[in-house]
Amino acid sequence: MPVRSVGLTATVIHGFTISHPTGGGQSRPRFRIGVSILAALYLLFLPPVIPAASASALFSENGLGDQVDFWEQVFTRWGQNQVLIHDRQDLRLVYEIMQLDGDYLHDPAAAKAQQQAVRSRLEHWEGLLRHAAGRIESGAPPDPATARILSVVGGRLGRPPAAAELRELAGRLRSQRGIREEFAAGWRRAGRYYPHMQTIFRANGIPEEILAIPFFESSFREDSRSRKGATGVWQFIRSTGRTFLRVNRHLDERLDPLLATYGAVKFLRDAHGKLGSWPLAVMAYNHGTNGIFQARQRLGSDPLTIIRYYSSNQFGFASRNYYSEFLASLRILRQPERYFPNLVQASPWEFREIHLSRSATFAQLQKQYRVPAGVMLDFNPAVIRSRATAKLSFPAGFRLKLPPVEIPGTTVSDDAAPIVATAAPAAPAPATPAGPGPKVHRVQAGETLYRIAMNHKVTVAQLRQWNKLPGNTIRVGQRLVVQP
Repeated sequence: MPVRSVGLTATVIHGFTISHPTGGGQSRPRFRIGVSILAALYLLFLPPVIPAASASALFSENGLGDQVDFWEQVFTRWGQNQVLIHDRQDLRLVYEIMQLDGDYLHDPAAAKAQQQAVRSRLEHWEGLLRHAAGRIESGAPPDPATARILSVVGGRLGRPPAAAELRELAGRLRSQRGIREEFAAGWRRAGRYYPHMQTIFRANGIPEEILAIPFFESSFREDSRSRKGATGVWQFIRSTGRTFLRVNRHLDERLDPLLATYGAVKFLRDAHGKLGSWPLAVMAYNHGTNGIFQARQRLGSDPLTIIRYYSSNQFGFASRNYYSEFLASLRILRQPERYFPNLVQASPWEFREIHLSRSATFAQLQKQYRVPAGVMLDFNPAVIRSRATAKLSFPAGFRLKLPPVEIPGTTVSDDAAPIVATAAPAAPAPATPAGPGPKVHRVQAGETLYRIAMNHKVTVAQLRQWNKLPGNTIRVGQRLVVQP
């Protein structure tokens, strides 16, 4: 699909397109792709919002301030339809910020058009840099495009760039999409699990700062899956998951944010024991313990030294920037209200936790605790729903979660005594006035009366009373009144 440049016209200089601001622009049907350039060939320096000194002594930003500033703004300033064209080594060198229109997450045509637009702009900037290098080598006087490139790149180097340096820059172009909306959504979702994760980390001697990882790894999406198969809030790949968690045909503990947190604890303790450093353990979470161990053997334990000088086929852009992304996430979490004002986190997950001393089937546990199958699955997301038959066996040692309040008639055996999970107190939410009247909830597939009551912060008894329900049975599409 043709690309519409919002507010830009194009001037062609020796076959290379330079964009200039204008006041017009012609609309396209369905969705549009716009390109906004902050002054043609302009070098954008991203100013920090919070001083780099805000990082703790354990996880220092020293020497990484520019990288942390970049990722801070990717997480909090640039949105999902904004793409930065930048240098992959010097993250302060941002050539262009593209403004893309269309819903790429839900519209395949928009996603394809956006990919093509980004690819086109990468080729455009590569051509400009090589064009400037060629004019320098030929001794030709700089044309306007070359002059501007020489000015901004020379400003970074403190001297005029050589042709070879411009060609190197041409091979270092990269695009980065903003994730402001997703990071904010992750902050909201985190309230459900974060207090429990803090308790788990404290009990196991893991620095709580490392809980910044799920914010940029998965945005606390329970069903998050990467192209490489990394799954869940903690983004374990299958092989690592099998080492530290239960991952089989019936159970995948990567899908349970809290069970996966126990797996993260095991991984981090193992990595720290082998590497002797929590910052290196964080880097190992992306690059692997063995990979960081080899880097430490060559260069020592300083993360900055490894990031700057370590070289291997596997230590690419993602590994080299992982620690900076972690520090940026940590910086944001120290003052979240500064970045996402008026956001209210989800309420902490309330449940009872039962440690099974012996294996038990799904049917046995349902019968013993009198919990409907749908509720049992809601509270235990590690169970693969398509395989949740009555004969499904929960192994000894499994941490079974149940509703926080026992259903009348529930009995608890001596060999599986309930342990009530307690959450750290959540920050008080700002008071909001009551609504003008009752709300109506339309029942969706897979919902239970208990789950609906929890979502609306009411009781099952209240829902039954308001809707004159004889029991707990509801049907898809049914409308339920929820009083304020």
